[in-house]
Amino acid sequence: DHNSLSLIADQFLKRLLTINETCYQCDGPLPIVMLRPAICDRPLCNHQFEECGLGFSLEEEICHRPEICDLLISMCAAASKSDRLSVFFPKALQDLRSGKMLSTSLQDISRIGNILDLCPRITSLAEFAATGTLDAELRERNPLLPCLLRWIITSNRSHIRALASSETFSQVLAGHQFVLMTSSPEKEARFQSYVREARKQSSNAFEYAFHGSGKGNWHSILRQGLLNMSGTQHQLHGAAYGSGVYMAPDLCTSLAYSKMSGGSGWKNSMFGETWQALALCELANTSRLRKPNPYWVVPEADTIVTRYLFLFTETEIALQRNVMASSINVPFRQ
Repeated sequence: DHNSLSLIADQFLKRLLTINETCYQCDGPLPIVMLRPAICDRPLCNHQFEECGLGFSLEEEICHRPEICDLLISMCAAASKSDRLSVFFPKALQDLRSGKMLSTSLQDISRIGNILDLCPRITSLAEFAATGTLDAELRERNPLLPCLLRWIITSNRSHIRALASSETFSQVLAGHQFVLMTSSPEKEARFQSYVREARKQSSNAFEYAFHGSGKGNWHSILRQGLLNMSGTQHQLHGAAYGSGVYMAPDLCTSLAYSKMSGGSGWKNSMFGETWQALALCELANTSRLRKPNPYWVVPEADTIVTRYLFLFTETEIALQRNVMASSINVPFRQ
């Protein structure tokens, strides 16, 4: 027999374990399951979220996580300016007060970068938030800015944390280094099962490798993880060594790919407009992992997880020497 308290505890535990799978407004299922909680695209949930502020505070996010908010805004601006935002964008964004709307049309998506360039620097946003004038200041510049910023920050499904100076990797000259976890608990469990499978075949059950991608792609990577885009409309480069996510065991090979299809970022970003991004990933060393020099090809997205993100300036890229992922001293296996 179960008493009411134990039933409540069981339900509470179940809710905590599946909080990332359902809308935190209506409890309905989400189409894409990642790490962080989010809302669905039902009009009522968007209204409660947008007008009532239920479950989210843009002001608190900007004040407590300014570097991460800046990063998310810059990546969205870059996706818009390089025509890559349609990979992850809702059917529409509408400001309920003014009635103005952004749809998935190419014309509207290309406008988003220009609208974001009207947004003040993150330090100014934090000052507005502290004085309670953030919404008014944003609307004065463009009525769509408040809802656009809210969507950019809440649609991020990954866990990002800036590394403290004592945690950064000295071999990597990127001035901004982050923990980056994009996998849902379910995907992480599938990845670990592949690692266990690989351990039966080899003592080296997992490997580290780099993934470089143009700045316009990171907006979707943070929300969907690394996906095999070979053979789809979103494929940017050739697939000479077959279908899969292309990685490299050395930093410079992947860094070269981060320059491609670059575009520019948010003009008011603390990172500038010309940054390049690189991820350090963990791969399950299964028999399906192909290693044609100088690339590694991962055909199944479940056998790869992101662990760290590096943001380089042009100066840092010029000074960066080649580094093998295997030589990086990862402090712990996530």
